Amino acid sequence: MEYRSRRHLASRDVTLEMDGAPNARGHLMDVSEGGAKVAVDAPPPPGTPVRLEVGRLRLAARAVWSARGEVGLRFDAPLARATVEEVSGKPYARAKGGGGRWMYGG
Repeated sequence: MEYRSRRHLASRDVTLEMDGAPNARGHLMDVSEGGAKVAVDAPPPPGTPVRLEVGRLRLAARAVWSARGEVGLRFDAPLARATVEEVSGKPYARAKGGGGRWMYGG
């Protein structure tokens, strides 16, 4: 079974940089430690290496799927919790009821 990290809703303008192609402006829909979903007019095909520019960050990734104006990205290296928080623009919060679990706080 493949591990999938928890997705965190996001709503930010981003840029996809691709070698040999014009930059594509898009909109970040969600992000996790392992990847992100971006709405973009012309999504790159699966297998395309990209750099996701979000604010001051440039994150290396690869397109793993694309359909209907969206692309799924897998980051080359997992993101730290603080980076996911920065990318999503929303902080993590402790879940009510304890258990020490973290959840999206927004």
